[in-house]
Amino acid sequence: MKNLLLRIFLCLTLVVLLFFPSYCADGVLLGIKLFINSLLPAILPFIIFSNFMIQLDYSWQIGRLFYPITHTLFGVSYYGSYAVIMGFLCGYPVGAKITSDLYLNGSITKAESDYILKFVNHASPSFIQGYVVLSLLNTPEYRFIAIILTYLPEVITGIIFRRHKSFKNIDTSASKIKYPINKILDDSLSNAILTVVKIGGYLIIFTTIAGIIMKITFIPDIFKVIMVALLEITSGTYYLSLLNISLSLRLLCIVAACVLGGVSTFFQINSVLSKFEYKKRDYIYSKCVSLIIMIILYVILFTIFN
Repeated sequence: MKNLLLRIFLCLTLVVLLFFPSYCADGVLLGIKLFINSLLPAILPFIIFSNFMIQLDYSWQIGRLFYPITHTLFGVSYYGSYAVIMGFLCGYPVGAKITSDLYLNGSITKAESDYILKFVNHASPSFIQGYVVLSLLNTPEYRFIAIILTYLPEVITGIIFRRHKSFKNIDTSASKIKYPINKILDDSLSNAILTVVKIGGYLIIFTTIAGIIMKITFIPDIFKVIMVALLEITSGTYYLSLLNISLSLRLLCIVAACVLGGVSTFFQINSVLSKFEYKKRDYIYSKCVSLIIMIILYVILFTIFN
């Protein structure tokens, strides 16, 4: 069944490429624009910084600053605390990348990395506040509510999946190989650029598919918007913001798309975890749990404030 669907998809893609090249060109141009203007400046500096900190073995010091909070909530170690904090600050897919790097570096266990991956993958604060609240909805008064709806479900999800586990700090000082600063910086840059290029490739692919879907005339607009939102969140949230529904419902739909992340984000995360074995169904399950919690919080908040 999978092979049949793949063949059908590839055949349809070939037809579009041959007979409707402008559809693909528009999507590719949009993807490149999003990559250069949004994704590249948002995640490249953080990945370089994180690679550098991990290679120098300084990441545990940052993690230790937040350890009293992160360990109380999630039971994570010093290094795990670093992954949690950077994941919450940087958004998709930096949290997954850092968690994988720390595990491959021997700084956290497989069990801790599997656990952290269940709640550190979400949209960044700058994406939620700058793009969603201010640019798309133009409602600065919803900024606080949008932040709560995006991040509190992830915190609750992390607490739910913790199940009373507590991860011990690993002393890695004896096993670390000391490299010159110039080699560490060179490796950090190479790794970060390769990672960002791969992520950008997936962004362009799914933005192109989203653009093609939006040009299909026989599908009702609402279904096209839902399909695009499930594929790629940047263009998906844009089309969701144009729906002719109440402002609060538009906020709900957009935050829901951000919580789920879309197929594009799933492939981006899968890309940065290429050397890390993890259960994809666990990721999908945790995203569904976060979505349910977000909807419950939305009902509570808008019941209180309205």
